[in-house]
Amino acid sequence: MNWIEKIFPELAGQTWQVVAICLSVAVFVYLLLAAAEWKIFVKMGVKGWKALIPVYSTYLLLKKCSTTKILWQIILSMIVSGVIDLLYYMKWVEQDTWQFYCASVAQLAASIWMIVLYVKMYGGVSRSFGHRGGFTVGLFFLPFIFELILGFGSSNYIGNATQAKQDGKVA
Repeated sequence: MNWIEKIFPELAGQTWQVVAICLSVAVFVYLLLAAAEWKIFVKMGVKGWKALIPVYSTYLLLKKCSTTKILWQIILSMIVSGVIDLLYYMKWVEQDTWQFYCASVAQLAASIWMIVLYVKMYGGVSRSFGHRGGFTVGLFFLPFIFELILGFGSSNYIGNATQAKQDGKVA
């Protein structure tokens, strides 16, 4: 008896059906979000297939809606977090030592900085499609819903609002 059958005894013998249903739902949601991102890119004047390339699509999104400096800062934060995780994993940092506490503070700082960067990124996307702060909050907490709204809704790309603000074109 596996863990699914222990938690849900009425599903005994039906584990593969449950897995197949969950996998089908996950694939459906992924395809729906990929289609939404494709539509978002088309609205921005970029070929839709470019939305399917992971890091490159983020670069293009930031280039069209914010600034690419954010991407490099996100990558740097990920590297810092990864190095600290490696230090923990390899047991090069012992618990209850000053190195452990310094590494923990650095890990926390990198995580908080990454959250700030994502808020900036979603803020740029929101403004570039003519939305305000509430939409930014929605993109941050429920991106799978708000990306569908951007892609399939009536939102139109109005230009890089972040760049225009930096250039002094927007008050």
